[in-house]
Amino acid sequence: MTLALRDDLFDAQFVRALAYTGQGGADIGECFGTDARITKTDADLWHDEWLATAQRVERQAPSAKRTRARLEAIASARAGRTSAPPTTTARRASS
Repeated sequence: MTLALRDDLFDAQFVRALAYTGQGGADIGECFGTDARITKTDADLWHDEWLATAQRVERQAPSAKRTRARLEAIASARAGRTSAPPTTTARRASS
């Protein structure tokens, strides 16, 4: 029985990719999107489509990292915390 690709080997690799979604190593939408572009049982096509997905995700990584940092800073500020390190003020002793 296959899940999506009508080929036992390709489908097993698809399921393997889906298994990474629980740990944040893959996105379900990306997996199904890649799967939709694999229109026939062709190892070169399978490779090319997964490579294209990986390259696209890699290009998006820096922007996603910046976005995540901004969202974390907003959430922290809303919770009353600051992302800046605490400052210390030294008092001078009065003579």
